[in-house]
Amino acid sequence: MDVKEAFCSSLAEFGGRLGAALSLDPSGACDFAVDGETGVELRYFDESDTVVAWTVVGVLPEDGRAGERALALLALNEPGAAPGGCTLSMDPDTRRALAHCKCAAEDLCSADAIAAKVSCLAELATAVREDFAIRFPCDDIPQEDEEREV
Repeated sequence: MDVKEAFCSSLAEFGGRLGAALSLDPSGACDFAVDGETGVELRYFDESDTVVAWTVVGVLPEDGRAGERALALLALNEPGAAPGGCTLSMDPDTRRALAHCKCAAEDLCSADAIAAKVSCLAELATAVREDFAIRFPCDDIPQEDEEREV
């Protein structure tokens, strides 16, 4: 079994734990939800046998608060502080704050390894959301189907 096949098998097993049928689509992506609110996307890159996993932490506002919040996001991105080698960034096109990590696919060839990485992402996303709720309290809390503003 090659690395991609082993990863796909492990992803399917991990999906079984979530009660979901998980597999890569033709572009190498797979998305799913954990803990009832954290959406995660995995993307497998064939040319390097690597996997990038990410979750949206929130969306930076388009008003004067964005700079302050971006600086706070950077402050939380202290090297070595995030769990499991995860890091924080922002997609400038969508203004989404992201928690993400990149791994060799061979390091994710068990359902337990995938679960551990996904757990790290969810843990970081929750920590950022909680930190921002304290630093930037607001009355306009988005509904479940809306993007979270951080």
